[in-house]
Amino acid sequence: MFFETALLTYRCDPARFDQYFTDRYQLREGVHDHAAEILSASQPHDARAAELARYYATFADVTSPNHADPGITTLVSEVLEQSAPVTAHLNVLEDYYEVQQHRVRELLRLLHLPLRLVTIHFNAITGRVVCHD
Repeated sequence: MFFETALLTYRCDPARFDQYFTDRYQLREGVHDHAAEILSASQPHDARAAELARYYATFADVTSPNHADPGITTLVSEVLEQSAPVTAHLNVLEDYYEVQQHRVRELLRLLHLPLRLVTIHFNAITGRVVCHD
């Protein structure tokens, strides 16, 4: 649930978050671009996973849930402030994510975040399609 909430916050202004990491760590390319290169390499899965873990460890001082980084905390606050009064996000997911998405909506409500999560759930086998918000 916390990952999904963070992802929704990121989705409010992905370019700004990407630029923050590029500038802070003086990266030659975006974090996601480099991660995609690692995942696309023709090497065994375990080697790719280990390389990706090493790369992500570079950002531990910002991404650690145990140590709030002032720069990222300020960025998140500004992005959420700019999202007010509400920013809606649409997810289209298989129906086995219904419970998880309900919990994310509850977390958004409990945290008083200016985010609205609308989810269309589907089941390709049964043809069931529902929308929750």
